[in-house]
Amino acid sequence: MASAALRLLMMSRQGGLFSDIEYDDGVHLGSSVLLVHGHVLYRDQLFLHPPGISLLLLPFAWASSWVGQATALALTRLTTVAVAAAVAGLLTYIVRRDSSRRRALLAGGFAAVLAPSIVAGSTLMLEPWLGLFGLLAVERLTHSSPRRIDIALAGVYLGLATTIKAWGVIPLVGVALWLLWERRSRDALRLTSAAVVTLVVAIGPFLLLSGGRLLNDVAWTQLRRPPDGVQGLLARTAGLLGRNGHLSSGSQLLAALILVATALLMARAAFTPGVARLSAIVLAIAIPVFANAPSFFFHYGDFFTPWVALLIATQPAFRWSRRRAIAAPAHVFVVAAAILIGGLLYQSIDLMRHQEAADINAGRLQRIVGQHSCVVSDQVSLLLLAGAFDRAGCPSWLDPRGAALNELRGPDTAGFYPSGFQRLPRWQHEYVALMSHADFLILSGEPCGHAEWTRATCQWVQEHFARIAEVGHAGPAKIPAQVWQRMPARKRL
Repeated sequence: MASAALRLLMMSRQGGLFSDIEYDDGVHLGSSVLLVHGHVLYRDQLFLHPPGISLLLLPFAWASSWVGQATALALTRLTTVAVAAAVAGLLTYIVRRDSSRRRALLAGGFAAVLAPSIVAGSTLMLEPWLGLFGLLAVERLTHSSPRRIDIALAGVYLGLATTIKAWGVIPLVGVALWLLWERRSRDALRLTSAAVVTLVVAIGPFLLLSGGRLLNDVAWTQLRRPPDGVQGLLARTAGLLGRNGHLSSGSQLLAALILVATALLMARAAFTPGVARLSAIVLAIAIPVFANAPSFFFHYGDFFTPWVALLIATQPAFRWSRRRAIAAPAHVFVVAAAILIGGLLYQSIDLMRHQEAADINAGRLQRIVGQHSCVVSDQVSLLLLAGAFDRAGCPSWLDPRGAALNELRGPDTAGFYPSGFQRLPRWQHEYVALMSHADFLILSGEPCGHAEWTRATCQWVQEHFARIAEVGHAGPAKIPAQVWQRMPARKRL
Protein backbone atom coordinates (compact mmCIF):
# COMPACT_ATOMS: atom_id res chain seq x y z
CA MET A 1 0.00 0.00 0.00
CA ALA A 2 2.81 2.40 0.87
CA SER A 3 4.52 1.65 -2.45
CA ALA A 4 1.35 2.39 -4.44
CA ALA A 5 0.61 5.52 -2.41
CA LEU A 6 4.05 7.02 -3.09
CA ARG A 7 3.73 6.39 -6.83
CA LEU A 8 0.25 7.86 -6.95
CA LEU A 9 1.56 10.88 -5.08
CA MET A 10 4.36 11.27 -7.64
CA MET A 11 1.81 10.95 -10.44
CA SER A 12 -0.33 13.68 -8.88
CA ARG A 13 2.71 15.94 -8.56
CA GLN A 14 3.28 15.48 -12.31
CA GLY A 15 -0.29 16.42 -13.17
CA GLY A 16 -2.34 13.29 -12.55
CA LEU A 17 -3.69 10.49 -14.72
CA PHE A 18 -4.50 12.75 -17.69
CA SER A 19 -1.23 14.63 -17.91
CA ASP A 20 1.89 14.97 -20.00
CA ILE A 21 4.10 12.89 -17.68
CA GLU A 22 6.51 11.21 -20.08
CA TYR A 23 7.43 10.93 -23.73
CA ASP A 24 7.88 7.14 -23.53
CA ASP A 25 4.59 6.08 -21.94
CA GLY A 26 2.62 7.14 -25.00
CA VAL A 27 5.00 5.26 -27.27
CA HIS A 28 4.48 2.05 -25.28
CA LEU A 29 0.67 2.15 -25.41
CA GLY A 30 0.72 3.53 -28.95
CA SER A 31 2.65 0.49 -30.17
CA SER A 32 -0.16 -1.74 -28.89
CA VAL A 33 -2.84 0.47 -30.48
CA LEU A 34 -1.05 0.04 -33.81
CA LEU A 35 -1.28 -3.75 -33.46
CA VAL A 36 -5.03 -3.54 -32.81
CA HIS A 37 -5.38 -1.33 -35.90
CA GLY A 38 -3.69 -3.97 -38.04
CA HIS A 39 -0.20 -2.48 -38.37
CA VAL A 40 2.93 -4.62 -38.14
CA LEU A 41 5.50 -3.18 -35.77
CA TYR A 42 8.99 -2.64 -37.21
CA ARG A 43 7.65 -3.00 -40.77
CA ASP A 44 4.98 -0.28 -40.69
CA GLN A 45 6.28 1.72 -37.72
CA LEU A 46 9.65 1.96 -36.03
CA PHE A 47 9.72 0.72 -32.41
CA LEU A 48 12.95 0.59 -30.43
CA HIS A 49 11.96 -2.16 -27.98
CA PRO A 50 10.97 -5.81 -28.33
CA PRO A 51 7.21 -6.36 -28.75
CA GLY A 52 6.52 -7.72 -25.26
CA ILE A 53 5.00 -4.53 -23.85
CA SER A 54 2.89 -4.11 -27.00
CA LEU A 55 1.44 -7.60 -26.50
CA LEU A 56 0.88 -7.12 -22.76
CA LEU A 57 -1.07 -3.92 -23.36
CA LEU A 58 -3.39 -5.38 -26.01
CA PRO A 59 -6.37 -5.46 -23.61
CA PHE A 60 -5.96 -1.72 -23.00
CA ALA A 61 -5.50 -1.02 -26.71
CA TRP A 62 -8.68 -2.96 -27.53
CA ALA A 63 -10.55 -1.18 -24.74
CA SER A 64 -9.49 2.20 -26.10
CA SER A 65 -12.07 1.78 -28.88
CA TRP A 66 -14.84 1.92 -26.24
CA VAL A 67 -13.47 3.92 -23.32
CA GLY A 68 -11.26 6.25 -25.37
CA GLN A 69 -7.50 6.41 -25.79
CA ALA A 70 -7.05 8.90 -22.94
CA THR A 71 -8.82 6.62 -20.46
CA ALA A 72 -6.84 3.62 -21.73
CA LEU A 73 -3.59 5.54 -21.10
CA ALA A 74 -4.79 6.41 -17.59
CA LEU A 75 -5.60 2.75 -16.92
CA THR A 76 -2.13 1.62 -18.05
CA ARG A 77 -0.61 4.14 -15.64
CA LEU A 78 -2.66 2.75 -12.76
CA THR A 79 -1.70 -0.78 -13.78
CA THR A 80 1.98 0.14 -13.68
CA VAL A 81 1.50 1.53 -10.18
CA ALA A 82 0.04 -1.84 -9.20
CA VAL A 83 2.95 -3.67 -10.84
CA ALA A 84 5.46 -1.55 -8.90
CA ALA A 85 3.58 -2.30 -5.67
CA ALA A 86 3.66 -6.02 -6.57
CA VAL A 87 7.46 -5.79 -6.91
CA ALA A 88 7.72 -4.53 -3.33
CA GLY A 89 5.33 -7.25 -2.17
CA LEU A 90 7.24 -10.02 -3.97
CA LEU A 91 10.52 -8.84 -2.47
CA THR A 92 8.97 -8.97 0.99
CA TYR A 93 7.61 -12.48 0.37
CA ILE A 94 10.85 -13.90 -1.11
CA VAL A 95 13.08 -12.56 1.66
CA ARG A 96 10.61 -13.58 4.38
CA ARG A 97 10.64 -17.14 3.08
CA ASP A 98 14.44 -17.12 2.82
CA SER A 99 15.27 -15.21 6.00
CA SER A 100 13.41 -13.17 8.64
CA ARG A 101 10.50 -10.75 8.87
CA ARG A 102 12.76 -7.80 9.63
CA ARG A 103 14.88 -8.45 6.56
CA ALA A 104 11.73 -8.88 4.48
CA LEU A 105 10.42 -5.49 5.58
CA LEU A 106 13.80 -3.95 4.73
CA ALA A 107 13.66 -5.36 1.18
CA GLY A 108 10.07 -4.26 0.59
CA GLY A 109 10.65 -0.86 2.15
CA PHE A 110 13.75 -0.27 0.02
CA ALA A 111 11.79 -0.96 -3.17
CA ALA A 112 8.88 1.20 -2.01
CA VAL A 113 10.88 4.38 -1.34
CA LEU A 114 13.73 4.29 -3.90
CA ALA A 115 13.39 7.43 -6.03
CA PRO A 116 14.03 5.92 -9.52
CA SER A 117 11.51 3.19 -8.70
CA ILE A 118 8.90 5.79 -7.72
CA VAL A 119 9.48 7.73 -10.94
CA ALA A 120 9.33 4.64 -13.17
CA GLY A 121 6.29 3.28 -11.35
CA SER A 122 4.25 6.47 -11.59
CA THR A 123 3.48 6.05 -15.29
CA LEU A 124 3.74 3.45 -18.06
CA MET A 125 7.47 2.68 -18.04
CA LEU A 126 9.11 -0.68 -18.72
CA GLU A 127 11.36 -1.09 -15.67
CA PRO A 128 8.61 -2.13 -13.19
CA TRP A 129 7.59 -4.90 -15.56
CA LEU A 130 11.20 -6.12 -15.78
CA GLY A 131 11.35 -6.21 -11.99
CA LEU A 132 8.05 -8.08 -11.74
CA PHE A 133 9.01 -10.88 -14.13
CA GLY A 134 12.53 -11.12 -12.72
CA LEU A 135 11.18 -11.58 -9.19
CA LEU A 136 8.53 -14.06 -10.33
CA ALA A 137 11.42 -16.13 -11.70
CA VAL A 138 13.37 -15.82 -8.43
CA GLU A 139 10.28 -16.86 -6.46
CA ARG A 140 9.94 -20.05 -8.52
CA LEU A 141 13.65 -20.89 -8.29
CA THR A 142 14.14 -20.39 -4.56
CA HIS A 143 11.62 -22.91 -3.27
CA SER A 144 13.20 -25.46 -0.95
CA SER A 145 12.65 -28.13 -3.63
CA PRO A 146 11.82 -26.53 -6.98
CA ARG A 147 10.19 -28.86 -9.48
CA ARG A 148 10.89 -29.04 -13.20
CA ILE A 149 7.78 -27.00 -13.91
CA ASP A 150 9.09 -24.29 -11.55
CA ILE A 151 12.37 -24.10 -13.45
CA ALA A 152 10.60 -23.96 -16.81
CA LEU A 153 8.17 -21.32 -15.55
CA ALA A 154 11.10 -19.23 -14.28
CA GLY A 155 12.58 -19.43 -17.77
CA VAL A 156 9.29 -18.25 -19.26
CA TYR A 157 9.23 -15.27 -16.87
CA LEU A 158 12.81 -14.31 -17.77
CA GLY A 159 12.00 -14.72 -21.46
CA LEU A 160 9.01 -12.40 -21.02
CA ALA A 161 11.24 -9.84 -19.32
CA THR A 162 13.56 -9.91 -22.33
CA THR A 163 10.64 -9.47 -24.73
CA ILE A 164 9.74 -6.26 -22.88
CA LYS A 165 13.18 -4.69 -22.87
CA ALA A 166 16.51 -6.02 -24.07
CA TRP A 167 17.92 -5.49 -20.58
CA GLY A 168 15.97 -8.61 -19.58
CA VAL A 169 18.85 -10.65 -20.95
CA ILE A 170 20.95 -9.52 -17.95
CA PRO A 171 18.91 -11.37 -15.27
CA LEU A 172 18.44 -14.26 -17.72
CA VAL A 173 22.19 -14.74 -18.09
CA GLY A 174 22.72 -14.03 -14.38
CA VAL A 175 20.23 -16.67 -13.27
CA ALA A 176 21.68 -19.24 -15.68
CA LEU A 177 25.19 -18.61 -14.32
CA TRP A 178 23.87 -18.84 -10.77
CA LEU A 179 22.36 -22.25 -11.47
CA LEU A 180 25.66 -23.43 -12.95
CA TRP A 181 27.55 -22.11 -9.91
CA GLU A 182 25.12 -23.97 -7.65
CA ARG A 183 25.85 -27.14 -9.68
CA ARG A 184 22.39 -27.29 -11.19
CA SER A 185 23.44 -27.58 -14.83
CA ARG A 186 20.28 -29.44 -15.89
CA ASP A 187 18.15 -26.72 -14.35
CA ALA A 188 20.22 -24.10 -16.18
CA LEU A 189 19.60 -25.87 -19.48
CA ARG A 190 15.89 -26.27 -18.77
CA LEU A 191 15.52 -22.60 -17.78
CA THR A 192 17.44 -21.34 -20.80
CA SER A 193 15.44 -23.54 -23.17
CA ALA A 194 12.13 -22.24 -21.77
CA ALA A 195 13.35 -18.64 -22.10
CA VAL A 196 14.47 -19.17 -25.71
CA VAL A 197 11.12 -20.76 -26.64
CA THR A 198 9.30 -17.79 -25.08
CA LEU A 199 11.45 -15.35 -27.05
CA VAL A 200 10.88 -17.22 -30.31
CA VAL A 201 7.10 -17.36 -29.81
CA ALA A 202 6.84 -13.66 -28.89
CA ILE A 203 9.41 -12.14 -31.23
CA GLY A 204 9.61 -14.63 -34.12
CA PRO A 205 6.44 -13.50 -35.96
CA PHE A 206 7.49 -9.84 -35.82
CA LEU A 207 10.98 -10.74 -37.04
CA LEU A 208 9.57 -12.60 -40.04
CA LEU A 209 6.84 -10.09 -40.90
CA SER A 210 9.21 -7.13 -40.65
CA GLY A 211 11.79 -8.74 -42.91
CA GLY A 212 14.44 -8.46 -40.20
CA ARG A 213 13.82 -4.77 -39.46
CA LEU A 214 13.12 -5.71 -35.83
CA LEU A 215 16.84 -6.33 -35.38
CA ASN A 216 17.67 -2.94 -36.85
CA ASP A 217 15.26 -1.12 -34.53
CA VAL A 218 15.83 -3.05 -31.30
CA ALA A 219 19.52 -3.89 -31.60
CA TRP A 220 21.52 -1.79 -34.06
CA THR A 221 19.73 1.53 -33.53
CA GLN A 222 19.99 1.16 -29.76
CA LEU A 223 23.67 0.20 -29.89
CA ARG A 224 24.66 3.20 -31.97
CA ARG A 225 22.53 5.80 -30.17
CA PRO A 226 24.53 8.86 -29.03
CA PRO A 227 25.35 9.65 -25.39
CA ASP A 228 22.37 11.10 -23.58
CA GLY A 229 21.08 11.61 -20.06
CA VAL A 230 23.22 11.12 -16.97
CA GLN A 231 26.89 10.54 -17.78
CA GLY A 232 29.59 9.18 -15.48
CA LEU A 233 29.56 6.27 -13.05
CA LEU A 234 29.33 8.45 -9.94
CA ALA A 235 26.45 10.50 -11.30
CA ARG A 236 24.58 7.36 -12.30
CA THR A 237 25.16 5.84 -8.87
CA ALA A 238 23.92 9.02 -7.20
CA GLY A 239 20.76 8.72 -9.28
CA LEU A 240 19.85 5.60 -7.32
CA LEU A 241 19.69 7.81 -4.23
CA GLY A 242 17.41 10.34 -5.83
CA ARG A 243 20.10 12.81 -6.87
CA ASN A 244 19.18 13.91 -10.37
CA GLY A 245 21.36 16.80 -11.38
CA HIS A 246 24.73 18.42 -10.70
CA LEU A 247 26.64 16.59 -7.97
CA SER A 248 28.43 18.39 -5.19
CA SER A 249 31.77 17.04 -3.96
CA GLY A 250 29.91 15.55 -1.00
CA SER A 251 27.46 13.72 -3.27
CA GLN A 252 30.34 12.40 -5.36
CA LEU A 253 32.06 11.09 -2.25
CA LEU A 254 28.83 9.44 -1.09
CA ALA A 255 28.35 7.81 -4.50
CA ALA A 256 31.93 6.48 -4.40
CA LEU A 257 31.38 5.06 -0.91
CA ILE A 258 28.19 3.37 -2.08
CA LEU A 259 30.01 1.74 -4.97
CA VAL A 260 32.71 0.44 -2.61
CA ALA A 261 30.11 -0.81 -0.12
CA THR A 262 28.14 -2.51 -2.93
CA ALA A 263 31.29 -4.24 -4.17
CA LEU A 264 32.02 -5.52 -0.66
CA LEU A 265 28.46 -6.78 -0.20
CA MET A 266 28.62 -8.51 -3.59
CA ALA A 267 31.92 -10.16 -2.68
CA ARG A 268 30.42 -11.51 0.57
CA ALA A 269 27.23 -12.61 -1.13
CA ALA A 270 29.14 -14.50 -3.83
CA PHE A 271 30.21 -17.04 -1.20
CA THR A 272 26.67 -17.43 0.18
CA PRO A 273 24.51 -19.97 -1.63
CA GLY A 274 20.99 -18.93 -2.51
CA VAL A 275 19.34 -15.58 -3.15
CA ALA A 276 22.32 -13.50 -1.96
CA ARG A 277 24.64 -15.08 -4.52
CA LEU A 278 22.03 -14.75 -7.25
CA SER A 279 21.63 -11.01 -6.68
CA ALA A 280 25.41 -10.55 -6.63
CA ILE A 281 25.81 -12.30 -10.00
CA VAL A 282 23.05 -10.26 -11.68
CA LEU A 283 24.55 -7.02 -10.33
CA ALA A 284 28.06 -8.06 -11.41
CA ILE A 285 26.74 -8.19 -14.99
CA ALA A 286 24.45 -5.17 -14.78
CA ILE A 287 26.81 -2.61 -13.21
CA PRO A 288 29.48 -2.60 -15.96
CA VAL A 289 26.78 -2.72 -18.66
CA PHE A 290 24.98 0.33 -17.30
CA ALA A 291 28.23 2.12 -16.45
CA ASN A 292 29.27 1.99 -20.10
CA ALA A 293 25.88 2.41 -21.77
CA PRO A 294 25.71 5.55 -23.95
CA SER A 295 22.40 6.63 -22.44
CA PHE A 296 21.20 6.62 -18.85
CA PHE A 297 18.02 8.30 -17.68
CA PHE A 298 16.90 8.65 -14.10
CA HIS A 299 14.21 5.97 -14.24
CA TYR A 300 16.74 3.42 -15.53
CA GLY A 301 17.85 3.06 -11.92
CA ASP A 302 14.67 1.10 -11.22
CA PHE A 303 16.25 -1.87 -13.02
CA PHE A 304 18.52 -2.24 -9.99
CA THR A 305 15.73 -2.02 -7.41
CA PRO A 306 14.93 -5.74 -6.90
CA TRP A 307 18.52 -6.93 -7.12
CA VAL A 308 19.99 -4.36 -4.73
CA ALA A 309 17.11 -4.98 -2.31
CA LEU A 310 17.83 -8.72 -2.36
CA LEU A 311 21.57 -8.11 -1.97
CA ILE A 312 21.09 -5.93 1.12
CA ALA A 313 18.36 -7.96 2.77
CA THR A 314 19.92 -11.42 2.35
CA GLN A 315 23.44 -10.62 3.52
CA PRO A 316 24.87 -13.36 5.74
CA ALA A 317 25.70 -12.61 9.38
CA PHE A 318 29.19 -11.25 9.97
CA ARG A 319 31.65 -13.81 11.37
CA TRP A 320 34.69 -13.25 13.54
CA SER A 321 35.66 -16.93 13.47
CA ARG A 322 34.82 -20.01 11.43
CA ARG A 323 32.53 -21.35 14.14
CA ARG A 324 30.68 -18.33 15.40
CA ALA A 325 28.72 -15.58 13.70
CA ILE A 326 28.20 -12.12 15.13
CA ALA A 327 24.46 -11.52 15.20
CA ALA A 328 23.64 -7.84 15.57
CA PRO A 329 21.04 -7.07 18.25
CA ALA A 330 17.54 -6.57 16.91
CA HIS A 331 17.44 -2.88 17.78
CA VAL A 332 20.71 -2.23 15.93
CA PHE A 333 19.27 -3.79 12.76
CA VAL A 334 16.05 -1.82 13.13
CA VAL A 335 17.89 1.47 13.59
CA ALA A 336 20.17 0.84 10.59
CA ALA A 337 17.21 -0.12 8.40
CA ALA A 338 15.24 2.92 9.55
CA ILE A 339 18.15 5.22 8.69
CA LEU A 340 18.46 3.69 5.20
CA ILE A 341 14.72 3.75 4.42
CA GLY A 342 14.28 7.19 6.00
CA GLY A 343 17.16 8.69 4.01
CA LEU A 344 15.86 7.27 0.72
CA LEU A 345 12.33 8.42 1.52
CA TYR A 346 13.58 11.94 2.25
CA GLN A 347 15.32 12.08 -1.13
CA SER A 348 12.19 10.83 -2.89
CA ILE A 349 9.94 13.37 -1.19
CA ASP A 350 12.42 16.13 -2.05
CA LEU A 351 12.30 14.98 -5.67
CA MET A 352 8.50 15.12 -5.62
CA ARG A 353 8.52 18.66 -4.27
CA HIS A 354 10.46 19.83 -7.32
CA GLN A 355 8.18 18.17 -9.90
CA GLU A 356 6.47 20.54 -12.31
CA ALA A 357 3.06 19.37 -13.41
CA ALA A 358 1.78 19.47 -16.97
CA ASP A 359 -1.92 18.79 -16.42
CA ILE A 360 -3.71 18.36 -19.75
CA ASN A 361 -7.43 19.05 -20.00
CA ALA A 362 -8.08 15.95 -22.08
CA GLY A 363 -11.80 16.67 -22.49
CA ARG A 364 -11.21 20.14 -23.90
CA LEU A 365 -8.42 18.86 -26.14
CA GLN A 366 -10.75 16.24 -27.59
CA ARG A 367 -13.50 18.79 -28.19
CA ILE A 368 -11.10 21.10 -30.05
CA VAL A 369 -9.68 18.52 -32.48
CA GLY A 370 -12.95 16.59 -32.92
CA GLN A 371 -13.39 12.95 -33.79
CA HIS A 372 -12.52 12.89 -37.48
CA SER A 373 -9.77 15.45 -38.10
CA CYS A 374 -6.17 14.49 -38.85
CA VAL A 375 -3.94 15.36 -35.90
CA VAL A 376 -0.13 15.20 -35.67
CA SER A 377 1.95 15.74 -32.52
CA ASP A 378 5.55 15.67 -31.37
CA GLN A 379 4.47 13.29 -28.55
CA VAL A 380 2.22 10.28 -28.97
CA SER A 381 1.02 10.68 -25.37
CA LEU A 382 -0.61 13.98 -26.40
CA LEU A 383 -2.30 12.28 -29.34
CA LEU A 384 -3.64 9.56 -27.03
CA LEU A 385 -4.96 12.16 -24.58
CA ALA A 386 -6.70 13.80 -27.55
CA GLY A 387 -8.08 10.43 -28.67
CA ALA A 388 -6.54 11.06 -32.08
CA PHE A 389 -3.69 8.56 -32.51
CA ASP A 390 -3.55 6.55 -35.74
CA ARG A 391 -6.77 7.77 -37.29
CA ALA A 392 -7.57 6.43 -40.74
CA GLY A 393 -5.86 8.38 -43.51
CA CYS A 394 -3.73 10.33 -41.05
CA PRO A 395 -0.09 9.16 -41.08
CA SER A 396 1.90 9.85 -37.93
CA TRP A 397 5.05 8.67 -36.22
CA LEU A 398 4.88 6.42 -33.19
CA ASP A 399 8.28 7.65 -31.98
CA PRO A 400 9.62 10.77 -33.74
CA ARG A 401 12.86 10.77 -31.76
CA GLY A 402 13.38 7.08 -32.41
CA ALA A 403 12.90 7.71 -36.13
CA ALA A 404 15.73 10.25 -35.93
CA LEU A 405 18.00 7.86 -34.05
CA ASN A 406 17.37 5.28 -36.74
CA GLU A 407 18.85 7.70 -39.29
CA LEU A 408 22.08 8.31 -37.40
CA ARG A 409 25.28 7.16 -39.01
CA GLY A 410 28.92 7.59 -37.98
CA PRO A 411 29.87 11.22 -37.35
CA ASP A 412 26.22 12.26 -36.83
CA THR A 413 26.31 10.75 -33.32
CA ALA A 414 29.07 13.08 -32.07
CA GLY A 415 27.60 15.84 -29.90
CA PHE A 416 24.13 14.91 -31.07
CA TYR A 417 22.06 16.30 -28.19
CA PRO A 418 20.28 18.63 -27.99
CA SER A 419 20.41 20.08 -31.51
CA GLY A 420 21.59 17.06 -33.50
CA PHE A 421 18.10 16.48 -34.88
CA GLN A 422 18.60 19.65 -36.90
CA ARG A 423 21.49 17.98 -38.75
CA LEU A 424 19.15 15.35 -40.21
CA PRO A 425 17.56 16.91 -43.33
CA ARG A 426 15.70 13.74 -44.30
CA TRP A 427 14.09 13.52 -40.86
CA GLN A 428 13.10 17.21 -41.00
CA HIS A 429 11.59 16.70 -44.46
CA GLU A 430 9.61 13.64 -43.32
CA TYR A 431 8.33 15.56 -40.30
CA VAL A 432 7.04 18.35 -42.55
CA ALA A 433 5.51 15.76 -44.89
CA LEU A 434 3.55 14.24 -41.99
CA MET A 435 2.34 17.65 -40.80
CA SER A 436 1.26 18.56 -44.32
CA HIS A 437 -1.61 16.08 -43.97
CA ALA A 438 -2.75 17.47 -40.60
CA ASP A 439 -5.76 19.58 -39.76
CA PHE A 440 -4.37 20.17 -36.24
CA LEU A 441 -1.00 20.02 -34.53
CA ILE A 442 -0.67 19.35 -30.80
CA LEU A 443 2.76 20.51 -29.68
CA SER A 444 4.57 20.24 -26.36
CA GLY A 445 6.30 23.59 -26.95
CA GLU A 446 6.63 26.64 -29.17
CA PRO A 447 7.53 25.62 -32.74
CA CYS A 448 10.51 27.98 -32.89
CA GLY A 449 11.60 26.94 -29.42
CA HIS A 450 11.62 23.29 -30.46
CA ALA A 451 15.22 22.10 -30.05
CA GLU A 452 14.64 19.31 -32.56
CA TRP A 453 13.34 21.45 -35.43
CA THR A 454 15.31 23.60 -37.82
CA ARG A 455 14.36 27.21 -38.42
CA ALA A 456 12.87 26.18 -41.76
CA THR A 457 10.62 23.55 -40.14
CA CYS A 458 9.41 26.01 -37.52
CA GLN A 459 8.70 28.67 -40.13
CA TRP A 460 6.76 26.16 -42.22
CA VAL A 461 4.53 25.45 -39.21
CA GLN A 462 3.93 29.16 -38.61
CA GLU A 463 3.12 29.74 -42.27
CA HIS A 464 0.56 26.93 -42.49
CA PHE A 465 -0.92 26.78 -38.99
CA ALA A 466 -2.23 29.23 -36.41
CA ARG A 467 -2.16 28.65 -32.68
CA ILE A 468 -5.73 28.51 -31.39
CA ALA A 469 -5.44 27.21 -27.81
CA GLU A 470 -3.24 26.27 -24.89
CA VAL A 471 -4.81 23.33 -23.11
CA GLY A 472 -4.15 22.54 -19.44
CA HIS A 473 -1.90 23.97 -16.76
CA ALA A 474 1.85 23.69 -16.35
CA GLY A 475 4.68 24.58 -13.99
CA PRO A 476 7.18 27.43 -14.54
CA ALA A 477 9.53 25.36 -16.71
CA LYS A 478 6.76 23.82 -18.82
CA ILE A 479 3.99 25.20 -21.00
CA PRO A 480 0.53 23.72 -21.59
CA ALA A 481 0.01 21.72 -24.75
CA GLN A 482 -0.48 24.02 -27.73
CA VAL A 483 -3.08 23.35 -30.41
CA TRP A 484 -2.37 24.72 -33.88
CA GLN A 485 -5.01 24.66 -36.64
CA ARG A 486 -4.35 24.66 -40.38
CA MET A 487 -5.02 28.07 -41.94
CA PRO A 488 -7.10 28.39 -45.10
CA ALA A 489 -4.99 28.89 -48.21
CA ARG A 490 -6.21 32.47 -48.79
CA LYS A 491 -5.04 33.49 -45.29
CA ARG A 492 -1.61 32.04 -45.94
CA LEU A 493 -1.39 34.15 -49.06
